[in-house]
Amino acid sequence: MIDLVDLGPMTAYLADGKCRREVAGLPVVVISTGNGVVVIENRCPHQQAQLFHEGVVEEGMITCPLHGRTFRLHDGACMNGAGRLTILESNIVDGELMVKPVPGPEYGLFR
Repeated sequence: MIDLVDLGPMTAYLADGKCRREVAGLPVVVISTGNGVVVIENRCPHQQAQLFHEGVVEEGMITCPLHGRTFRLHDGACMNGAGRLTILESNIVDGELMVKPVPGPEYGLFR
């Protein structure tokens, strides 16, 4: 079983808009939305650039600043090309943002 990772108080993320963090060694971006937060892997599936922390967030979507690929935050779908964001499962527990790491080689699993 993969343990949830505590990323700290949820209130910190609501104020920031978006910020970089790590979950079990995986670079992620926590993005504040009107309904809470979304946690995505900080990697554009187009060319693997770790630039989403610099991306523009508008109308429930994020745009990679490298080549302009735009992804929906609710399901990860790309609006102008192939690929899909990796969205990490997250929950609020006692006011703390808890995130489930993406299964990867460090867990003996592969995405």
